[in-house]
Amino acid sequence: NSVHLSQIEFIQLDNPTALQLFQNGELDWTGSPLSTISVDALSSLRTQNKLEVVPAAGVYLLRVNTEKPPFDDVKMRQAFALALNRADLVEYVLQGNQIPAFGLIPYSFLPGQPHFEDDNQHLALHFFQEALDKQGLTLETFPTVTLNYASSERTHKIAQVAQQQWKKMLGVNVILQSNDPKVHIDLLKNRTYQLGVGSWFADFRDPISFLEVFKFKDNGTNNTQWENQQFIQLLNASATAKNDEERQKLLKQAEHTLINEMPIIPLFYSSYNYVKNPALKGIYFSELGYLDFKHAYWDTE
Repeated sequence: NSVHLSQIEFIQLDNPTALQLFQNGELDWTGSPLSTISVDALSSLRTQNKLEVVPAAGVYLLRVNTEKPPFDDVKMRQAFALALNRADLVEYVLQGNQIPAFGLIPYSFLPGQPHFEDDNQHLALHFFQEALDKQGLTLETFPTVTLNYASSERTHKIAQVAQQQWKKMLGVNVILQSNDPKVHIDLLKNRTYQLGVGSWFADFRDPISFLEVFKFKDNGTNNTQWENQQFIQLLNASATAKNDEERQKLLKQAEHTLINEMPIIPLFYSSYNYVKNPALKGIYFSELGYLDFKHAYWDTE
């Protein structure tokens, strides 16, 4: 008795066509989590007050091969992380209401302070010089770094911005390598990369859904070659914590250990962007990406 819709019709279309049909009034929904709206279309849709946004339980990040020079040095990883300007990336390039990430876990899952400062030129250069000295390198002898990513409009923009910011901040040359998604995943799994654009979306609503990914170096989802005994012990302790407050404290310490070692470079917390017919009401859309039309109805007034 609570179901009001008689049917739902799904049509398989390329993204630009879907958006055009929506604009023509021939589709009632397009965008997340079923498809993607082009980055170039987001600004216009926002101006028209048509863009809908739901925070996503996901983070975009760079995986770092911690056993492959020059990123086997934690100072080098920190230098590359601090040299990025995430605020500019999300505001001027991606424009999808993403939130700059200074940790692994979205704030809605685990509240707390940022683990590092965005666009910290002074500290980035300091760590970079320390790492150069330790490895017996100069800027002139610094090897070319390759940033791998799976081909898509969003990841290409992310890679381009990172390349430009590292050149401007640190003076280093980074080669961009775009691959088919399967090839990209193979590069990560085989550890035959230096830096790789990636993401992680929670399977369930708990901080451990993010942290467990990096618990052991042989986890199929880790792929950074990083493993840390303190991190493991903190996660283990969180499983037997006496109360939620103690558990959150242990998980926050674990996140801090991870970010301090920087086997990943957080970029931004994701968001779901979509457009829908304003007369369509009652849809459940969670930050885990679950879409439910059970209580949906048409507001005909």
